[in-house]
Amino acid sequence: MIRKVLGDYFINKNFFLLINGAFVSMIGTRMYEVAITWWVYQKTGSSLNVGWFLIATFLPRIIASPYSGYVLDHTSRRNIMVLMDILRGLLMLFLFIPVAIGKLTIIYLAAITILVSVCDAFFNPAVNSLIPDIINKELLVRGNSLYQLSNNVSKVLGPVFGATLLQVVGVGGIILINALSFVISGMCVILIKVEEKHLKTGRKSQTFIKDFQECKIFFKKNVFILSLVILIGVLNFFTGALHVLLPVHVKRLGMESIQYGSLLSALSVGAIAAMVITTISKIEVSILFLAISLFVYGLSILVFSLTSSFIIMIISYFVVGIGQTIFNVNMVSILQKIIPIDLRGKVFSIVQALTTALIPISYGVFGMLGNYFKTSYIFILTSVALLTGGIYVFLSEKLIEYSCNE
Repeated sequence: MIRKVLGDYFINKNFFLLINGAFVSMIGTRMYEVAITWWVYQKTGSSLNVGWFLIATFLPRIIASPYSGYVLDHTSRRNIMVLMDILRGLLMLFLFIPVAIGKLTIIYLAAITILVSVCDAFFNPAVNSLIPDIINKELLVRGNSLYQLSNNVSKVLGPVFGATLLQVVGVGGIILINALSFVISGMCVILIKVEEKHLKTGRKSQTFIKDFQECKIFFKKNVFILSLVILIGVLNFFTGALHVLLPVHVKRLGMESIQYGSLLSALSVGAIAAMVITTISKIEVSILFLAISLFVYGLSILVFSLTSSFIIMIISYFVVGIGQTIFNVNMVSILQKIIPIDLRGKVFSIVQALTTALIPISYGVFGMLGNYFKTSYIFILTSVALLTGGIYVFLSEKLIEYSCNE
């Protein structure tokens, strides 16, 4: 089994470089997220402030996404990735300075976070758009699984390293590690040699308005995709409660940052388990797996919300990782198979904008509600939303009849 996974991992030099570069930067980012989120709550003692901080990580990305899609379809996606890694590394250095002199403020942190979020708006869709150019179409599911595997291994190691090193090197040390990770990522991506076919379609002079109209036509012809994207956006609103209130939930149960990091790692271990199964098996993209993954996700959150046992919490979050991952791999694979080469950048950017549009509102709403209601009640609401989404996907005739293999 391990041999099969590693065989796919090393089969393509470009894909190998992409995964390794992304893995290093994601390790740094996960460490940084744990340390900064914990720092914000420790400094302010308010879940609402954690919510405002998380809003700063998403809102700029949503606003910039439509323009980033236009840029990605008219320039080298690989070069954009390199540039974004460089810029994010520099931003981490600018953040380190006030930390080193003991002058870091919430406002300054938010400003840096906003700029990093804008860079993410270009980098993330660039990755999804580049993967189909460097691996064969029949390997897309496995390729996406391996990329998600790398991502989730970083989510296992990152929180553990972050929570541990936070006690040793402090926030400043973790910020420097994150800066270095972006430099390493950029060096790996710049070594990728790929023929970016979208640059040869003769569309470089096409206007932003024209591109947007083509994207609109694509969604009109693919109503299934649009309905699914809207559903994901609604569900992301409810699952946003987990992001903003998990450290609050852990703290209220009398636990510390090490338990918080362990829960995030359990989430990723579950995701890794799902990735390994998806990679070594020949599971095809299907609506059934989308529905099942939402059921698994919702039920595990329900169990998590009803217990104060750390062991059961760990197991529940492990299962959450499985549900999340199966859904994400299937969804990304569907998009990569049906989106034309010259539309990938803008469609992925719009998908990113639509699926995350409600997340900043979610962080604000649930950050406020966390000050007045038990976090367990809010998590139960999240589980109900996920289960309802699973029922909708399962029962919808249009979704069941659709198959990207047809």
